[in-house]
Amino acid sequence: MSKSEPLTKEIELLLLAWETGKVDEKHVHLAAEAMLDDLGWPEYDPSDPRAIPIELLEHLELLNHQWIISEDIPALLAFLRTAPGGEADAWESWREYWKTINYSQRAETLKDRPYYSASRLKGN
Repeated sequence: MSKSEPLTKEIELLLLAWETGKVDEKHVHLAAEAMLDDLGWPEYDPSDPRAIPIELLEHLELLNHQWIISEDIPALLAFLRTAPGGEADAWESWREYWKTINYSQRAETLKDRPYYSASRLKGN
């Protein structure tokens, strides 16, 4: 078992709970923040497989400001489930995924969801 495997499983379970509505985005946000606090906010080179779960936690810790929603869960899980040796391709796919988001449309989707950053939704 790799050092990041228990963390990866914990994140996967959190994302699946969010996807099925067992928890909400606030719970995900706070859980990610707590995990990062427990880990001491480590930094790894992207070539290190341990960087992937940390990258996900860092995104989830800011999900209300980065407008990450439950519809993003398949992309989050795909990145998290990167097979050993596939890190370079996974990072490329991860970066490309975020470039495809229509943030104007997402702002419209989130305008009535109070947990997301109201100032950014208003264009400030």
